[in-house]
Amino acid sequence: MHSSSSSLMLCVVLPFELHMDFYSINLRICRFYNGIMVWSYFGPFLLVTIF
Repeated sequence: MHSSSSSLMLCVVLPFELHMDFYSINLRICRFYNGIMVWSYFGPFLLVTIF
């Protein structure tokens, strides 16, 4: 369960002010790809930058 916590923290990195739907999707992706933290981190981060 420790790994899951790490992935979740990475997802929380993105601003909370973002749309709830988007946040939910990012959280789901991180939970699904808890192993590929890099992908989950870079994906949402890039999208946030564009927004």
